[in-house]
Formats: sequence, C-alpha cells, structure tokens
Amino acid sequence: GGERVVAAGFFDLGPQFAPVVKPSGKGRGVSHSGSGCEACRRYETCISPKMDYQGEGRKGILLVIEVPTARDDEKNRLLSGDSGIVLTDALRDVGLDPQDCWVVPAVRCTGDEPSGIEVDHCRAMLNKTIAHLKPKVIVAMGMWSIQAVIAHKFVGRLGSVKPTALIGFTMPDLAANAWIVGTFPLQHMVGSDRKKDLRVIFRKQLKLVADCVNKPLPVAPHIVHSVTNPETACDWLREIIQTADKIAFDYETTGLKPHLRGHKIVTASVAWRRKSTGEIEAVAFPFFIKDQVFLSLWRKLLTTASIGKIAHNNSFEDTWTYWRAHGDLVPPYWVRGWIGDTCLQAHCLNNRAPTGLKWEVAWRFGIFGYDEQIDQHIKSPEKDGANGFNKMASVAPAFILPYNGKDSLYSYSIDEMQKEELDEMQKVGADFFTQAVAALAKVSSNGLPLDPERATKANQDLSIEWATEDAALRAMPETKMVHGFNPDSNQQLASLLYDKLGYPPHPELGKGVDEEALEAIGTPFVQKIVKVRKIKKLRDTYIGGFLRESVGGMLRASFNLNRVDTFRSSSSDPNFQNIPKRDKYAQKVTRSVFRPSPGNRIIEWDYKGVEVAISCCYHKDPVMVKYVTDSTTDMHRDTAFGLFLRGPDDFTKEERTIAKNGFVFPSFYGSIGENMAHGIWVMLPDSTKEHLASKGIKGYAAFKTHVCEYEKEFWEVRFKEYGAWRDRVWAEYQRTGFIEMFTGFRMYGPLKRTQATNGQIQGTAFHCLLRTLLKAAPEIEAISGRSRIIGQIHDAMVGDIHPDDEAEADRIIKYYGTEEIRKEWAWINVPLVIEKDRSEIDGTWAEMTGCGAL
Repeated sequence: GGERVVAAGFFDLGPQFAPVVKPSGKGRGVSHSGSGCEACRRYETCISPKMDYQGEGRKGILLVIEVPTARDDEKNRLLSGDSGIVLTDALRDVGLDPQDCWVVPAVRCTGDEPSGIEVDHCRAMLNKTIAHLKPKVIVAMGMWSIQAVIAHKFVGRLGSVKPTALIGFTMPDLAANAWIVGTFPLQHMVGSDRKKDLRVIFRKQLKLVADCVNKPLPVAPHIVHSVTNPETACDWLREIIQTADKIAFDYETTGLKPHLRGHKIVTASVAWRRKSTGEIEAVAFPFFIKDQVFLSLWRKLLTTASIGKIAHNNSFEDTWTYWRAHGDLVPPYWVRGWIGDTCLQAHCLNNRAPTGLKWEVAWRFGIFGYDEQIDQHIKSPEKDGANGFNKMASVAPAFILPYNGKDSLYSYSIDEMQKEELDEMQKVGADFFTQAVAALAKVSSNGLPLDPERATKANQDLSIEWATEDAALRAMPETKMVHGFNPDSNQQLASLLYDKLGYPPHPELGKGVDEEALEAIGTPFVQKIVKVRKIKKLRDTYIGGFLRESVGGMLRASFNLNRVDTFRSSSSDPNFQNIPKRDKYAQKVTRSVFRPSPGNRIIEWDYKGVEVAISCCYHKDPVMVKYVTDSTTDMHRDTAFGLFLRGPDDFTKEERTIAKNGFVFPSFYGSIGENMAHGIWVMLPDSTKEHLASKGIKGYAAFKTHVCEYEKEFWEVRFKEYGAWRDRVWAEYQRTGFIEMFTGFRMYGPLKRTQATNGQIQGTAFHCLLRTLLKAAPEIEAISGRSRIIGQIHDAMVGDIHPDDEAEADRIIKYYGTEEIRKEWAWINVPLVIEKDRSEIDGTWAEMTGCGAL
C-alpha cells in the first residue's frame, strides 16, 4: 500500500508504490524483538524507506538487487547511479530492454551492508511483491538477493551450499511458477577497474534471463516403487537385467567408509527407463544380505558390462559394492560397465559449482528438502571420522526407501541431461574421469599398511614434546602482551605480531600467520610459535588422523576428482596428499609409521618437472623446449647465473636451488619480481650477498631492483614466446570467460591472470599421472597378485611392490607414462620423465632411496 508516486529513474521505470515514512529519529542498534520492519528498523535512518518495486515488467522479469544505494535513497529511485547505466547496457546486449523488467531491493532500506537477519526480516515483503507481480523470471543479483529469494529453502545436505553457488545458474521455483537466475551483484560491474572477464560472464548470466522468459518449468521424474520382501525385489531385478541397457543405482549405508566390521548396505535402489512406457522408474528395497538369490541377481546386474552403470559419485557405490555387497555367499567384486558419474559430469560442466546430488536436483527440478527428514540419520559422529556409524540401520526401511529411490531416479534423469549439455570436448574429459575414479576407488581399497604401535608411540612422544615447547613459549615475555594467549588463534596472533610487536607485513602475504609468513619474520619468539604449531599438527592432524582413519592396520584414504577447479585430484579421510615430505623432521615422524606389506618395498614413481614439460605443449617456446629436451642444458643453473651474476665456474648448488624455488617456479605461477626478491633475499647465504655486493648490488633495495630487471629480461627476451602465449591466453580468457585443456576440460571464470595462464598446465600435468595410473595399476596387480598401487600424491603414484615384480612394474610405468601416452596424446611435444624412489624391503616410507629416472 501507500501513496502512489511517479519516479523517473535511469530505467525510466514509471509508476511505483513506495510508502512515504518519516524517519523516527531513533538510533540504530536498539534491540527490538519480533520480525519485519519493527525488528530491523533500518527504515529509521532513511530518506526513502521501504522502497517498493519499480518498472513496467513488460516481459515479466523481476530484478532483485541487494540494497538501495545512498543515492537511490536520496532520489527515491532505484538504480539511479552508475549501476543502472551498466545494467541497461548489459540488458540491451542480450536483447532485453529495461522496460521489460521490474526492479526491487532484497533489503528495502539503504544503509550498511545487510546482515542475514535483516534479509530475513525483509523476505515477507519480497514474497508479497512476487505474489502480486507473478513474474516469469526472478533475477537474484548477488549473495543477499539470492539469500532473500531462495537460499532459505536450502535445507538438509543442501544447507551447506553457499547462496553464491546459484550465480550463473537457473533454478525453477515451483511455488512462484517462475525461473530464478543468479547473477553477480551489480557493484561488481561498476568502476573502471572492473575486469573484462566479469563483464563477459555477467552478460552470459543475463543471457540466461532472456532464455528463461518463455521456457517451461521442468517436470521431474516421480515413479518410485518401494519393495520390502526379497522375492518381489528379485522379480524386479530379473526384469531390469532382461530389459535395461543402462541403470542408475544408489546405496544407503551405515557410514561413509565400508571397511570397519559391522558396516552394511541398508537399502539399495535402481532406476531405468521402462521401454514400454518411456518413463524413468526406480525401485528401492532393503539390501537382503542373507538372501543368496538376491545377492546373485544383484551381482549379475552390477557385473554385466553391457548394462551401463551410472551413480552420483560412483567411487562410493563401487567401494561399498566390493566390500559389503557380497555377504558370505558371493566373492567380492567390482562394478563393471561404468558409463556415467553425475557428480563428475557436474564438475566437468562447471568446475566452480557444487557437485552434490541435492544441488543438482534443486537447480534442475526446483525440488528442495526431500532429504531433510533423513539427513539427521545419515550423519555419523565427527570424532569417529569417516569410519563412524550413523543411525540409518535403525530407521524403518519404509521411511528410507522412497528417499533412496529418488536418489537413483534423479541420478538417471540428470545423467541424460548432463550428457546433452556436455560438448564433444567435455565428453572426453568426463569419460576419462569416470573411468579414472573407478581406478582410484581400487587404489583406495588397497590401502597403505600402518604400524599401529609405532603410530601410538609417535602420538605419545609428540604430546610430551608439545607440552614442553608450549610451556617454553608461554614463558616468553611476548606472550604476556595478550590475555589468554592462544598460538592457534590466527586473529590474535596477527594482532600481536603486526600491531603490538610491530613486525613489518610480508610483501606478498601481508599480515599472514601461516608458516611461510612466520618463517620470514624469523625471530626466536616466532620460531617457537612455528615449532609448537608444527608439533601439534603432526600429532593431531597426521598421527591422530592416521589412527582414527585406519582399520585393521590399513589406512585407506579417499581420492576425489570433483573438488579442485583445475581438475586435479584431492584426498580426504585423511588427506593422503598432504603427508609431509620436504620437511625432514615432519617426514620422519609421519612416514615412519608406514611400512609395505611383508617382504615388499614402498615405491614412488614421480613425474619429473611435468608441469614445465606440459607448459611446452601449450606455449611451444623454442628456448623452453630446448631446456626440456636437451639434457646438457639446465634452466635453473642459467637462472642462477643471471640472478646472482655467476658463471659456470663459481656458482653453487644452493644458489641453483634458490633460483629454482625462489624465482623460476614462482615466476611461472605468476609471482612478480618485487615479491620474489624478498623470498630470495631471505634464503641467500651471506657469501652470495657478499658476492653481489662486489658486483655493485649492495643491500636488499638494490637486489630488488636487479630482480625486477632480470624478470623483464626473463619474459621479454629469454622466454619471449612463452610470455607472448601468456598474454594471448589472458586476452582470450577475457573475451570468452573460460580456458580449455587438451585433455577435455574447461575452466570457467572469474579467474586471476595467474589462474588463467597456469590452470590448464597444472590440470593437464596431473592428467598425465592419472592416465598412467589408470592404465598401469591393473597390469601391476596382475603380475603376481603381490604388488599394487596404494596411493596418488600430486604427480606421483605410490606402490606396495614385491621385489620380484619390481622390474616389470617399472617397465609398465615407463611404457604407459612416457611412451604409450605420447602416441595417444600426440600433442605432447617433449619427453616425459618419471623418477623412482624406493624403501628397503620391509623398510618404512620415511627412508627412501632415489633410483633416478626409469
């Protein structure tokens, strides 16, 4: 309601309803109970409070901006400044006119950035506007607008998804009978400093709006059959085996990992398309672990390779199948015939978006909360880690089955949708990952042997050492400057170091408190903090994590392909890829608790300089290619010559290492000269500084100037083709909003320049390792049954290898990793080199001997 007024805004938006309310004069910050305007009270300091919608909405588009600006408030006109101009131009670029839209704020009153509570207070007004206007498309522009429009419906496991995940997506709102489109907030588009890529991506987001105006809302599949007796379940399985050419299946289990005794598959479901009706249907049933006929049919279904298999995160279903689907009647088996993984396909379609099934169901079908009631039973206690038991076994099957059936039903439908959306390039990457993640599931199940007694002893020793060092730290005078000193509080530590003690911020990390920033400060007090933190992390994160996650003396970490923007892998429960190696003390503590199987060795095969090699495949710089292909050349040595003004007869190995780690690699990854100079200067021995002084470079300031000059020569003269390629990649990314990899993957923005020019190199380098593992792992296991791949760390794989199999395992790794790969991936234009380290027979992972290149 309110007085009808006319306000001509930048949109020329025409009539609006805006209540004219005089500010009360009461101060903000007064506590008010209840909800709505009287609880929020932002209106009290506004000139134009509670601003209503404006515009004509000729095409039924409602733009929800976050909050009116002070200028909007003063003029009683939304989008009255630069944001309105930017939006007008962007709309017209995608074939829309400002008069096609209404505009309304998520929070009706101007002021500071709103809080989530204030957004909640205003939601009723927004819902009233939506009900009144009945828009076809609701455009939620920024985090707070998304929070107001839809994020309150994110419940169950969808509750962990941030509202900003909707940016760049469309989502049907079945209640409002409208499409929701998430975009950047308008303030990201305003200002001369805004990057070209943001504007490109923003227009793609607005193109979604134009596409949705006349687009019908989707209809989700809905047929789920719940079965509670084994005979009927077997009848269903027989029909599916006889008629289905592909299925999606899903388990509900007692936990995340199946290895601990007592874990079981509680229910299972299968979805397929019934040929007689064309409808997608699902059947769900308890997993009848004691029924031999059921188990035999289930095994036949999952091992018939001609029936394609789909799951959401197929490594979960694959692993649980192997460990818990056979009972005592059928030998263990792996699923055969994987053709799709809706989790990985979601990642391939948008590397920056969530990949959970509940998210896919929400944004594709507008279905929220179908897991809300079951979610409380799925979670297991955090203290038990990934081996913990949840409450699913105690829940009545009739309660679980409809939910379980929907998971496979939606997975089947989403797989079909995703395969339509993946272009030919992305299909290559998605298929590669689908096959590779199945191989990684087997690697995870092989496990790394853990010595529980050594691990327990290490835990006790670290506790004693930590107590001693922590007491020494607290006795230092600096700790008295903070009440309740806590070395684990980053906020408190930053305040102490930089504000109270006055240490200068790190030139690259600012007021950082991670190990790199603290090491740069280097005082005895800060060194003690680093030591105390390190000991605690070794005890709690590493040794404690190993003990918590191991079962029966085996540590089985998970390896994931859906969590890294560059399409590299990650590891969890525990993080196998983060076990220390470079820090000798940490390496000895953490890796000495692992041994190979009796009579075996632990072997690591590691691609040497693979990212440098793969960069050559992209930029083809002849100087870099020569360095990689000609063994008589040494890029790091030559860089040391230039940085430290040395020659072949007087440089040191330490200087070469500093040039490699302090300049070459940081420079490749986008660091700049003045930042690299600081890190190099800290590492330089006094003898090198004295030598530089004799050449006229006296002190850090002169050295920084020298490094910046050398950096310019490095990229503009020495590696000019590489530098020109980086410029081209950045320009092309700014034009398109994405970069592409030879291996079938597309990285979407927003990206920094360093991400755009390094992402494809990092991802592709890892894919060389992943492909080698995929090909080599089964052949190594087939040698004698005594050897297996047990882990993957960045660009290396770890094996538990019998000495009699070692030579053949080396041959297999070398063939697939350096020879066959170049035949299949013809774009690899330089040799790939794999180096090998190994333990003694029955030795530990901490004591490895380098064996050189294969």
